[in-house]
Amino acid sequence: YHGDQYCVRQSAVSALGRSLGSFREAVRARNRSRRTSGADAAGCRRRTSGPRPALDQFDEIYSPTWSPVGDAIAFAALGGGATDLFIVDLKSEHVRRLTDDQFADVQPAWSPDGKRLAFVASNENGKRFKPVNGVAIYVVNVDGSGLRRVTRWKLRAGAAYDIDWSPDGARILFRTKPFARTNAGGNLYTIRPDGSHPRALTATPT
Repeated sequence: YHGDQYCVRQSAVSALGRSLGSFREAVRARNRSRRTSGADAAGCRRRTSGPRPALDQFDEIYSPTWSPVGDAIAFAALGGGATDLFIVDLKSEHVRRLTDDQFADVQPAWSPDGKRLAFVASNENGKRFKPVNGVAIYVVNVDGSGLRRVTRWKLRAGAAYDIDWSPDGARILFRTKPFARTNAGGNLYTIRPDGSHPRALTATPT
């Protein structure tokens, strides 16, 4: 029984890996095509009916990550000079925007129940607005509602984009980033998704 269960699990993982690989390869091909000729991505098949993937609206795509059940992929994308979060439904290929702000929104992390995403919002390279060199963790529902900042800007949470959920979804794990130009130092914290009860797990001098 355990052997059969292992084979089924491995088969599912392989299938997911192939789908994600296809998604990434399509993105890479699209990016290469846009850089060289501005044409549509080579190898990206156009549908004759039904919705067409809207990936060609982006200049670059980063950090694709599976939903817990494998039916969608969240990713960060650069377009129009801003980096925001999006979700693509793998069945319909519909792309849904989650954020639209002045920060660089990156590194989406799915909650275990698949209903929310935690992510890192950064203004490290910007000086047009405050907080200059700010980094914070936000949470948003997968339909784009309920956006809220979870950590204080001065904590500089999300160093090197290290962010994850606890298995029960009750807390978010992250590392702080004390310096703007390096990932040196910092400490591990957990916090509730509503921003309450932050807890330091380490106390490394910074």
